[in-house]
This record gives sequence, C-alpha cells and structure tokens, in this order.
Amino acid sequence: MAFVNAKYIAAIDFGTSNVSLAYYIEEEGPDCTLLSISENEKRSPTALLLENKGSPEFPKYEVVDIGSAAQDIYKDLTNDEYRSYVYFECFKMELRPQNKEISKQMKVSSIDGANFYLIEVIAFVLAKLKLKFDDELEVSDCTIKEGAETRPLKATDFSWVITVPAIWHENGKQIMRESAYRAGLLSSEVPPIDTFTPITCDLKEVEMSDCAHKLMLALEPECAALCCQQLKSSDVASYCKPTGDVTSFSYMVVDIGGGTVDVAIHTLHSNKVDSILPPTGNVWGGMKVNHEYSRMLQSIVCDPQFQRFCTTVSHHETSHKVLANMHISLTFEEKKKSFCKFHNSSLSEKKINIRLPNEMIDFYGADSIKKQLKVQYNDKIHLDGNVLVIKHPITEELFAPSVDGISDCITSALKDSQETVDKIYLVGGYGGTSYIFQKIKEKVGIPIIVPKEFTLAVVKGAILFRKSLSLNIIKSRISSASYGVEAIVKYDPKQHDKSRKIYDLSRDTTITPNVFYTLIKRNQIVLCNEVMELQSFATPFDTTKDIILVDIYKTYRDDVVYTKDVKRNPNPGVSMIGCIKLKIPHSQIPLKDRTISLFLKIGGTELNVKGVYDPTGEEVKASINFLL
Repeated sequence: MAFVNAKYIAAIDFGTSNVSLAYYIEEEGPDCTLLSISENEKRSPTALLLENKGSPEFPKYEVVDIGSAAQDIYKDLTNDEYRSYVYFECFKMELRPQNKEISKQMKVSSIDGANFYLIEVIAFVLAKLKLKFDDELEVSDCTIKEGAETRPLKATDFSWVITVPAIWHENGKQIMRESAYRAGLLSSEVPPIDTFTPITCDLKEVEMSDCAHKLMLALEPECAALCCQQLKSSDVASYCKPTGDVTSFSYMVVDIGGGTVDVAIHTLHSNKVDSILPPTGNVWGGMKVNHEYSRMLQSIVCDPQFQRFCTTVSHHETSHKVLANMHISLTFEEKKKSFCKFHNSSLSEKKINIRLPNEMIDFYGADSIKKQLKVQYNDKIHLDGNVLVIKHPITEELFAPSVDGISDCITSALKDSQETVDKIYLVGGYGGTSYIFQKIKEKVGIPIIVPKEFTLAVVKGAILFRKSLSLNIIKSRISSASYGVEAIVKYDPKQHDKSRKIYDLSRDTTITPNVFYTLIKRNQIVLCNEVMELQSFATPFDTTKDIILVDIYKTYRDDVVYTKDVKRNPNPGVSMIGCIKLKIPHSQIPLKDRTISLFLKIGGTELNVKGVYDPTGEEVKASINFLL
C-alpha cells in the first residue's frame, strides 16, 4: 500500500468519550481547521442517535445526529418516543486489547439493550461526520481542479487519517479501517451505510483494495508527540508554569482519554523520532471515575445496576432507563469535568454537587437515601433537596482507582526505559485536566507539559503525521510481541524434532510443517519504512488450488519454534491473529515452481503485504485479514 503526499488531509480522533475532526487544505496555508461537530464544539461526545423510520419488524434507521446534539435530543425523548430511537455511547471500549472476542461479527448493545454490529455503529458515526464535513466544505466554497475543470471539493477527495491507541491489537485497527470504508469516507463510488445488518445475518465482506491507500491509521501518542514538539511557551496550559524550553529530546507522551491510557517514550535526534519502549498502557481512563460513581450510587439506593428502577414502568414522560443512563453519562460527566478543571487545594472546593433526577428520588425515597448515606458515609455525602453533596475525601476515592492505574503505568514505563526522560507531555480529554496534572506531578519528579488545547493535540498531530510522511519523521518503533507466519520448511535435524519429519512426495523432499517463521521479534527495533522479503515463500497445496493462505501468529514468548504441537493442537502462548490471502495465477508448470515471494511492510502502523509470482514477476492480489 503506497501513500503519496497529499494536498488535502482530513483526520479523525475517534475516542471512547469524544470525537474530533481536523482538515488541511494546502492552498489555504500550513494550519489545519477544526470541524464544528455540535454547536461550535471542536470536540464532541462520541454519541450516536438513530431513529427507526420503518417498523419494528422491518426497521429502517436514519441518523438523527451525533455528539452533544444526539445527547440533548435523546435525554428529552418521552417514554413513548424513545422506543423508536436507538442510542449508543462509549462503544469504542469494546475494542480494548483485553477483549478476546474482537471479530468482524462483534456486537455492541445500545442503551436500551438491543444488539447491533459494532463495525456498523462506528460506520454510522463516521458517515455522519463525513456529511457534516461535506456541508462545511460546501459552505466554505472549497474547489478542486480536475484538468481544465473546477468542481466543489468533497470529503472523498481527502487523504484520511484515523487515530488509534498504540496499545490496540491488529483486529481493532481493522475494525476502524473497515468502518471507514462502510461509511463512504474513502470513495465516492461507495455509498455511506444507511441501515443495520440484522444480527441474525452475517456481515457482508467488503473489498477495500482499490481505495485502501486513501486511509492511514496513526498511533495516538505519536500524533500527540508531533503536536507537542511544536508548542511554544504561550501554547502551554497556565497551571503547568514550565521553566525553559517546552520541547525535549527525550520525552514521555501520556494520552489519557475516557477509555485508554496510552504511554510512549521517544527520543528525538536530527528531527527523527525513535521509540524507546514498546507501546504500553491500560484502560484506566476517565470512564473509570464514572463507573466508581455509578457503583457508589447503586450501593446508596441498594439497587445493583439500578435494576429495579430501570425495569419499573415510568409514570413520568421519560424512561427510567434513559434517566439512569443520562445521569451517569451526561450529568455526572459534566460535574466530573468541572471538578477536574476547577479544583483547588481548599477542602471546601473539593466537593461535587450533583442533582439526582426527581424520578429517582421519588422511586427510592429521600428518607431511605438519607438513611443509607448516614450508615455508609457518615455524612461525608448528604442529600440536600434533590442535590447529592459529595465531600472530600469521598471525591478523592472516586478518582483514586483511575489515578492509581495511570500512575502505575507511568512509573512502570519510566522504570523500564533505557533513556532518561526529561519531560512528560500530558494530553487527552481526561489527562490534560489540572486535577490529573496535579496528581501525576505529585507522583513523578519530572517537568510535565500540558498544551492549552490538550483535547485536540492528537487530531492536530494526526494532520502533521500525514503531512510529514515523506520525511520519515517517525523513524522507528519497538515491537511489543513476536510475529511470525506458519510455514512448511525443509526438515533440518539441527532445528526440528524428528517426530515432525514428513516426506512430501509432490516436492520430493522431507519437510517440517507448522513452523513459526519469525517476522519480528519481541522488543525488536523496527524501522518505519522496513520491508521484509520472503523469497519464494508460498506455494499452493496442489495443482487445483488458485488461493494460498498463510496464517499469521503472535506470541509474547521468546522460545517458540512451532505454531502447533505434534497433534496439531495450538501451542500454548501462541495465537493465530490473521491470515494472508494470495491469488495465484493458473499454470501448468510443476507445483514446486509455482512460488510466490512475499514483501511484508513490518514497520508501519499496520502490517501490509505484497505478493509477486516468481515464474513471471507479476504482482498477485494479496490481502491480510485480522478479523477471523
């Protein structure tokens, strides 16, 4: 997959909690522009609201809106109305590395519990972003020349970048790539998604090869680093009070959003960035605080998961389930943001006042709530009318699991680093707040730099990442695991067990199957433009086959020789993560001569493959699937 310099670049930072889109048009100067997603918001909640314009039996969904607008409409729906709507939020967390069930057929639940394909939910958000972007381009009167003609500039004219956490696995990255294709971002020939596939049916395969070069996936901490390296003192948040230069030649980037914590350590030499550690991180982002508050409130009202409340028919206009969800995801989220932004050292200010829904107080009873508050919290939390007043130190307890998880991740990375880190760049909607800044500052004795626009550092950096592609500014990365392909190789008594020796009649030689053929070793430094060539590597099993499948494996072990044991059972600690598919030309030449050489780009943000048919030198159709 070849990427060329682009005059038009659009980048999306698709976060668990929030999303943003920036774009760059070469003729308009070096700076990028931020798309207003909802009411002049440059970064808006990752929320999606659809309305069923069909029937319950034959639904036909139409996107109402995304972001804050979707939240506002949804929270005002009546008890009768909300049954015709489907609302999603925070669904990106399903792609976290700890989730072992990531696949193309992966499902996600809407707020009311209905299941849909995750890849299509993401595609609907991207399609609405594309529509809003096209509207802005039309209003801006942007044009593009095609020969002697000039026509309006469209979203599909842009080279796209979508950012992903560096700690994500290959399957999560492919979900984002396929979602972008289904959203119609990459080609005017592909209509944007307009309906959900029933979960009783499998998702249809998509063929992306013709426009795959129009999309790059960029790693969030790398994008943030490129943005932070361009900061001036005036671009830094006031609570940092940096002394000296804000740039650094040996730094850590900590990107903390609603879901993931992404940590990277880089060195900068001759304007080239080298990674010092493999990608590291965890899932202790801002949503953990929401979960702690929800858990605390469930305990106060003695109703696990608010089950009694949510399953009781509301006598008010709004559904109980909607109310409970919006209280956590919207009301508390806003209070959390204010607390993180405006807290100070005064204990009287280290409190959160949050209004409970009247329906919730009516259902559980104010006296019952007050009684539980007295028993469980001894007036460190009290109910004033319908306002829950959460005082210090309970506020600190809500944040403590998240703060501890972040701190542990940072200190562990610093301990493992072979280089001395002299600055930490702190970005992300949660990470860049003054509260998290202060908490991390207390844990590490290293200057911390927070950009004023810490929520936009990743998306702005994504534009820089794509613009600087030809300069190879990102020079090297370090692999967190060993990657290999399953191979049939010539038997070598020095390397292979005798029990695995097999005579191959068609090739007239002794072979060993199920060998782990290493492409990248764990902790290996990989150059970002590095291509690995496997000469005459693949051959079909027999003369009738025109497809060759090469399985890709991953392991964190250092002693792997085989992908499977003698009985063909999986080798412990070795996982099949993908498959290379090669289309081989028909031929009458001997089977052993029908070989394909593989050229694997191993240094990019994604693994890419090219296949060449050795007898003729022609390139064959080659693809990689990580969504098995």
